[in-house]
Amino acid sequence: MKKWFRAAAFAVVLSVAVSFTYHVLSWKDTMGPHLSSAQQFYATGRDLIDVLFIGSSHVYGGINPDVLWREFGISSFDLAVSGQDKDSSYYYLKEALRTQSPKVVFVDLYAAAFEKGAVEGNVYRNMISIRGFDNSVHLIRDYFGAYDTDYLLRWPIIHTRYHELEPYDFVQYPFSIYGRGFCCRYTISPFEPDLDTYHMEEATPISDSNRAWIDGLYELSRRSGFSLVFLQMPYQVLDTEQTIFNGIYPYLEEKGIPLLQFNDLAGEVGLDYTQDFMDYGHLNIFGAAKATRYIGNYLTMERSDLELPDHRGDKAYEVWDLSAEYGDHLALWELLPATETPETYAGAIGALRHVTTVLVMSRMAVSDQWVNALTLIGAPPEMCAAGGICVIRDGKVLAWFPPQEEGVFNYDLNKLHTLHVRSRCSDDRAVNAEVEIGTEWIWNTDFDGLGFYVYDNMIETLIDAHVFTQ
Repeated sequence: MKKWFRAAAFAVVLSVAVSFTYHVLSWKDTMGPHLSSAQQFYATGRDLIDVLFIGSSHVYGGINPDVLWREFGISSFDLAVSGQDKDSSYYYLKEALRTQSPKVVFVDLYAAAFEKGAVEGNVYRNMISIRGFDNSVHLIRDYFGAYDTDYLLRWPIIHTRYHELEPYDFVQYPFSIYGRGFCCRYTISPFEPDLDTYHMEEATPISDSNRAWIDGLYELSRRSGFSLVFLQMPYQVLDTEQTIFNGIYPYLEEKGIPLLQFNDLAGEVGLDYTQDFMDYGHLNIFGAAKATRYIGNYLTMERSDLELPDHRGDKAYEVWDLSAEYGDHLALWELLPATETPETYAGAIGALRHVTTVLVMSRMAVSDQWVNALTLIGAPPEMCAAGGICVIRDGKVLAWFPPQEEGVFNYDLNKLHTLHVRSRCSDDRAVNAEVEIGTEWIWNTDFDGLGFYVYDNMIETLIDAHVFTQ
């Protein structure tokens, strides 16, 4: 009996150890560092997604569910993975249908011309992010033409990540829970599109694999009762790709499957090739808003038969509110460093929740106008007039050190980061402050002015450190 007990205890300990190790080493990236549309999907409650987008980086960079939510009340999701091929798109859709009952599914046609296996990391992202056992096994079989042991077991692949582990491998990245699959990018890269390619007439006859892929998706739509729509997101298509698409268009028309071809719709959508792209293959945040708004109008006007409900205000859909709020914080991170006056700076911070601000104020430098501005983030006028160091989160003062008062304030911002603030004695005019986050030194300064240290608790990072002087 002792041997059996020891064996059972060893098995339990081993299982716990392996489970924890797998959690740490497992792949957590389908669209960027620690950003996983798969994790976001699996964290979504049952039967909440009305509109589903399936595709590659063209989709997660070009369709913003926050826009559909805020402007139309539509609960949508980008189940998109970098380099998503035909096999992956089919089985990711099947996986989604296990827990969701979408009314309409948009599938990116790009997969029909995508050369699978071109980037090994993308193969990992597609193969090992899917959890459903049967869909995972069938995906691996169809993709490789065999049951590849490394991908089936996953461990032979993920054990190589030891040297690239970061804190968020041990602690859950929040946005990979409530995000809706969109990858926000503000980069602007103008380019001149080759419009002749979009309008070329040469066609490659539809291949057997593309025909089978479209047929499979079509049958899924018939069995599950959703409306199937194909998308071609705007990007600089190659000649060889366009001839493949040209061979597919007649088949889609024959089967009665709608297609939204954004390269043709660029003028109607209002896309600007000097402002709306992050590179020649992907939209940025500005272009995504235009493309998504077009889809929202398409769904509510041309496809009013779908009768998509407005879920805004429904507690069950709060993850869509959180995702949209996170987008506001990304905008603050992008725009705050370029803000030129304390008034607009404080106003931008005060408009959002989940922001921790350290104010370092010289009483001789903080004018009445600045005092009024600082009340927007919750700084009491008497503290601003006196000067010193003030720590504020969401309108609440956490700590205040008047000039000439020494002290230390430590505050856990989250599971990873702790704020350390130290006030040191200086003369009547200046304030001496040390500000650190964890072991990262941010400020150690003696100045005559108004300093902001802004930590975003949603993004879990320092988004700006700025000093204003008279």
